[in-house]
Amino acid sequence: MRSRQTLLGDPEDGEAIDLQTRSYNVLDESTASTANLTSRQTRMTRFNMTRRKGWTAGGALLLVTLSIVAIVEIVHATSHTSGSTTVNLNDRSSLALADVCTTAYAVANLPANPTGITIDATSVTANAFTNVTVTDQEFFPNATFDYCNVTFSYSHVGKDDAVLLTIWFPTPSAFKSRWLSTGGGGLAINSGANSVPSGIIAGAAAGLTDGGFGGFAKQFDAVNLYSAGNANWDAVNMFGYQAQHELAVIGQAYTRTFFAMTNSSRLYSYYQGCSEGGREGWSQVQKYGAQFDGAAIGAPAFRYSFQQVNHLFPNVVEQTLDYFPSPCEFAQIVNQTLVACDPLDGKTDGVIARSDLCKLNFDMSTIVGTPYNCAAVTASAG
Repeated sequence: MRSRQTLLGDPEDGEAIDLQTRSYNVLDESTASTANLTSRQTRMTRFNMTRRKGWTAGGALLLVTLSIVAIVEIVHATSHTSGSTTVNLNDRSSLALADVCTTAYAVANLPANPTGITIDATSVTANAFTNVTVTDQEFFPNATFDYCNVTFSYSHVGKDDAVLLTIWFPTPSAFKSRWLSTGGGGLAINSGANSVPSGIIAGAAAGLTDGGFGGFAKQFDAVNLYSAGNANWDAVNMFGYQAQHELAVIGQAYTRTFFAMTNSSRLYSYYQGCSEGGREGWSQVQKYGAQFDGAAIGAPAFRYSFQQVNHLFPNVVEQTLDYFPSPCEFAQIVNQTLVACDPLDGKTDGVIARSDLCKLNFDMSTIVGTPYNCAAVTASAG
């Protein structure tokens, strides 16, 4: 399981999450394969892909991208009042972020409470960020964008709890009738500011949840037990599937009211997550098939008992044999695998898209004893 992607600044409860320069996982429509998503029913395709770049000893990089194709419908004439200004959302191209990114506007346009949930209007904050620039990131192109960060909490009826949500809304003129839910990594239920830019760049509102764990930076292992042998089943269920479902339900509804979408207007909804976030994604498409139009899911962290044993196995073997392969030896294994399996999908592009055919046609033991070269490096003292 991949290590947790950290939040930026570890904000306190209710505090807006700002964007700083970090590494992000993103839906990149300009480079990804196009998926024809013509119905509300989820269409899931899992790709196992191997890249020439990004391998480490004993590990592999699985990168999954999904191109989203959506028709932006024309919103019927609708207006909202923000302070003393009447905002006409029919002409979205004329709106500024300041027209909608106020606490008053965010509160006034909160969605109706879903069954069993009460949204706390007094917890709402709204903060505008402009000219945010991201560059030299591997998973999406360079971009500069504006967004409105809205953070609020909700509770479950009959329970003394609080679940925090943060939603980034794009500038109304950049909104393309899309919603993106994002997952976490490691034992974190969210990946902070590392994933939500995916939505903004694609013209989507994008959100994350703290799962009700007591803050965006708090992970599942901090709340899964009341005491030794006494499980916190509310936290288990929230981590397992419930929190992501509620994020999608509230986030989709809030996106519609925030941008004054009519009942006949289509909102295209998606999910993105890797590792633990990948497991969260599968929990959603398996339990709530109509919740998303598509999902980009990478390296889902399933079968924990087998997974953790496999994590330990390489280290145990190296210690037992007292042999520690060099990075260039692993690079040779990767390159030989690419040579054998890259073309099996009909295209030689540095990506192994047909791992099933690779397993059938390539016996990795055949490369044992193959010579390889390691580039000379200058030794350093200390």
